[in-house]
Amino acid sequence: MAVKQKQERGYPHATITNTACHYPQDIVFRDLMLPAGSFICLIYFIAFRWLELLKKKTNFPYPVESWLYKWAIASVIGFYCAIGTIDSAGYPSLIHGGGAVFFFIFLFLTAATITLVLR
Repeated sequence: MAVKQKQERGYPHATITNTACHYPQDIVFRDLMLPAGSFICLIYFIAFRWLELLKKKTNFPYPVESWLYKWAIASVIGFYCAIGTIDSAGYPSLIHGGGAVFFFIFLFLTAATITLVLR
């Protein structure tokens, strides 16, 4: 929306944060992305339960899902902080940036760990 309304330059020059800071797309972005946090929690729940089931079937010796699942779910709070403060309207940039970094680090760590355990 921001590119179409000539508020921001297009890809690769604009970031998600840049394009989601303008009205009305900031409202649309939040309305669509905040429910995605619940969906991410559901995906984590399903993935870790499936991983636990496969570990029991194959007698995999290492405990992975118990500690990583808690951190993965906690990272969704970082997702909510990043989405909630996307327009930086008086909020410290650490809330947005820190929340996004926290979320993405654990998203990549979770995906990599599940992939390695399944291999």
